[in-house]
Amino acid sequence: SGEVSECKWLIYSPIAGSIYCFACKLFSNDQKNCFGNAVFQDWKHADRALSIHENSECHRRAMMSLTTRMDTEGCIDKCLVTQYRAEKQYWRDMLHRVLNVVQFLAECRLAFCGENEIFGSPHNGNFLGIVELIAKYDFETHSSQDIAKSLLQFFEKIGVNIADCRGQSYDNASNLSGKYQGMQAWIRERSENAVYIPCCAHSLNLVGQCAVDCCFTAISFFSFVQKLYVFFAASTKQWKVLLERLAKANKKLPVVKNLSETHWSAYADAVTALQKGYDRIALDHLSCDDSQKSDKQGLSKTMEKLEISIMTEIWHTILERFHKTSAKLQDPKMDLNTAVVLLESLHVFINSLRSQFSHFENRKSCVDYYRNELHRRRNHNRQYDDGESEETQLSPHESFRIETYMVIMDKLPSALVQQLDAYKEVCSRFGFLSKLTSIKSSGDGPEIQM
Repeated sequence: SGEVSECKWLIYSPIAGSIYCFACKLFSNDQKNCFGNAVFQDWKHADRALSIHENSECHRRAMMSLTTRMDTEGCIDKCLVTQYRAEKQYWRDMLHRVLNVVQFLAECRLAFCGENEIFGSPHNGNFLGIVELIAKYDFETHSSQDIAKSLLQFFEKIGVNIADCRGQSYDNASNLSGKYQGMQAWIRERSENAVYIPCCAHSLNLVGQCAVDCCFTAISFFSFVQKLYVFFAASTKQWKVLLERLAKANKKLPVVKNLSETHWSAYADAVTALQKGYDRIALDHLSCDDSQKSDKQGLSKTMEKLEISIMTEIWHTILERFHKTSAKLQDPKMDLNTAVVLLESLHVFINSLRSQFSHFENRKSCVDYYRNELHRRRNHNRQYDDGESEETQLSPHESFRIETYMVIMDKLPSALVQQLDAYKEVCSRFGFLSKLTSIKSSGDGPEIQM
């Protein structure tokens, strides 16, 4: 049918020169599984092999094991689970519709088959004909163009001229807020004065979320923060031990916090609690049930990494400033000019952090080495077409600075500028209104106070 399906479970190993199934590699014990335990290099028949494997029983069991064990909210493979559940729901809905068609034809005592079973053929029978008809009108489209057309039709119906529109505002979904292909672009084609105004506080949350998802290390860090809270909250005994250790400090320390996708301030609170009590959150001497020993060992080893200590300081600094700016922007008395100034100040602050990596790295920490310093460097086999130049070997310090720190510092300002530009445009048109103190009448009328 020409349908393209993205296999997010498929991974490629450049060292082995082979492809693997991520789920089967972890959970399948079938020795005959060429995508799990063996090496697959039959590229000529890869398309057929992938199709057979995707529908195999061992792959389905591995996918089920993966989706039931993983934490969908804080795991880096959340997109994989989302894709699986969406596909599961899609085929469940499809089966429901097919059964309704079968029931309808049976109740009406109509023939199912026609002269052929070809989709699009006028002689393919009642069953395929009805299925094709349902497929045309079944799913409501949410493209920016169709939403804009629905809105314009509604305005035309109630007698509102879109040319008189001077502003438009919705949430920050890409099909609505997209500058070139979003709904706002379609509206501005018909009314160039309809300036798009995004939600200021929500936009700031999206900027932070964009930076959180920008690299693997950032995603892993917040997954660790969430797992740390889950570990202590799972047992009243462990929670009590944590409170006792925090109480021994000279000042009051916050307890570990839970992350929330809807409340961005929860990220700031969780990282602040970790940053202030980092040296007090000791897991080595904590007694726990056998079922939680592996979790304790994993969390303890993670806290021993210098990368986690640095990420804690980085995100504490960033989120603390984001939280304060967001609180100011949500003030009901906030005017447009001040909001733009606050966002510009935040942009300058983020840019100033680009040269502060050594500052974060040298802050007091219970760990003073990178994880990669404990491992030998691997010498990869060179191919005939690799050239004569030597492979560049970055130190753990440079690797973390370039591949993690600079990625975050590049993503934050660029995402912030996209939101800031929208408010600057509105401010350039209407910002003068908040600066007016009085308007003098051109005639003999009274002075109007603003």
